[in-house]
Amino acid sequence: MIADGSLNAERQGKEWAVEPRSLERNRRHPRPAGRPWKPSSVWALIALVEGYDDQLGPLDRHRARQRLDRSGLEELAPRLSSRAELRRFYCHPSGLEPLANEEAFVRSGVSAAAEHNAGIIARDVIEGYVSYADASPLIDHYGLEESTDQPNVLMRIVQDDVWPFPPSAQVAPRSVVALDLLETDEPRARRAGARLLEALHSPNATITAVDG
Repeated sequence: MIADGSLNAERQGKEWAVEPRSLERNRRHPRPAGRPWKPSSVWALIALVEGYDDQLGPLDRHRARQRLDRSGLEELAPRLSSRAELRRFYCHPSGLEPLANEEAFVRSGVSAAAEHNAGIIARDVIEGYVSYADASPLIDHYGLEESTDQPNVLMRIVQDDVWPFPPSAQVAPRSVVALDLLETDEPRARRAGARLLEALHSPNATITAVDG
């Protein structure tokens, strides 16, 4: 679990010192049994939920539909964390707003909750998706430092070949925001994520990406 990033730890001599919050996070979100889903499989299912599955191949669409019909998004949520690599950073507060407004940064989680009427706002933390190709330049430009203690940037890095967002997207779709909120450490944010998932079943729900 240390090797794949599930636990945050530092090597101290011959032993590993595991960060307590990381242990609590894994206790709260235990890894589901079975093989992890490929990122492409997760994004295929999300595309089906969001209604832009016209770009999926027949086999991917069929497999995603089977999984969704069999279990539903709420039940599948614990399996969908493989959609991106979550990294936690500290950024100087003056850099938070510029980073959140970067074209390469698609806001999600607590940074997109307001756009989806989730009833939660976090002004001192930003969260979003970047492609693998854009991650290192952004990290270097803003001087981001890895932080497991008090991070204020939650960056979800997506493989370039499965990047799911259109060029104009600045805010992730509702289902993605909901999944991010469900994976947070904050109980209030997790409740907001659960409400967003419930809202997906409403006939009046708007679940498309929000453009700038």
